[in-house]
Amino acid sequence: MKNKLSLILTAVATVGVCVYSESCIRAAKAALLLCANALLPSLFVFFVLSGLLVRLGLPSILEKPFSRICRPLFGVNGSGAAAVILGFVSGYPVGTVCIKDLYQSGQISKTEAERLLAFCNNSGPLFVLGTVGTVLLGSAQAGRTLYLCHALAAITVGMLFQLHRMHDRPRPYRKAYFYAQPLTAALSDSIRAAVNNILYVCGFTVLFAVVLAMLPKHAILSGILEITNGCSSVCALPLPLAQKMRFLSLVLGFGGISVHLQIAGILADTDLSAKTCIIGKVLQAVLSYIYVSLPVWQ
Repeated sequence: MKNKLSLILTAVATVGVCVYSESCIRAAKAALLLCANALLPSLFVFFVLSGLLVRLGLPSILEKPFSRICRPLFGVNGSGAAAVILGFVSGYPVGTVCIKDLYQSGQISKTEAERLLAFCNNSGPLFVLGTVGTVLLGSAQAGRTLYLCHALAAITVGMLFQLHRMHDRPRPYRKAYFYAQPLTAALSDSIRAAVNNILYVCGFTVLFAVVLAMLPKHAILSGILEITNGCSSVCALPLPLAQKMRFLSLVLGFGGISVHLQIAGILADTDLSAKTCIIGKVLQAVLSYIYVSLPVWQ
């Protein structure tokens, strides 16, 4: 049944591309320019650096001191601190790439990886503070409030996901459990993985730009499908700033179907489930909406 539905939707999309070929081509060109001008220069570097940090042994350095924080708060060992940090400062989907590297190198268990997936994929501070706050809303203070609520919601989700497989405790600290690679090998592997990951991201960005070009313009629909277009559409609505921020908190917290498919693609060659990530993002969207609605920000 699922396969038939997927086939029908793909056939409809194919017909749509033929009917709306001009608008689809324009959308694809714009998306490719976005990839070349924004995604490649920023995300590719973060992909390479996050891979290097893992392969050169940073998680092993962080494991013992950060276990005192990560273990009671999130139910993961200290090696997961690398994914937590990168997941909050680098933007989608760098956190997933780091979690995958940690899991495949044996530094975290499957349960720990899935707990981290629930809250370590977030909108980057540059996007929220700069693009959404300063450029789209024209308010740096609004951007700071949005990012703070976004981060607080993610941390709350991380604490709640200790309930995921409660019987499976974090892997105990074992000195020299992980052996770091030499720089040349680490750099080569990191670049190879980064190229593969950036192709996933750019491919989905172009695809969803074309899909949006065939659909009626609607802010919430755009936000459900793709985060950048969604934020832009919400900011263009004739609404008070407070109401725009509530809608933006939902869009930023959920991340968009495009991001979720990117994450699923990155995890495709592992046995990790993306379900905890999807559940975590839905919870984060709801919590972000609640947090940004609190009177303390008024």
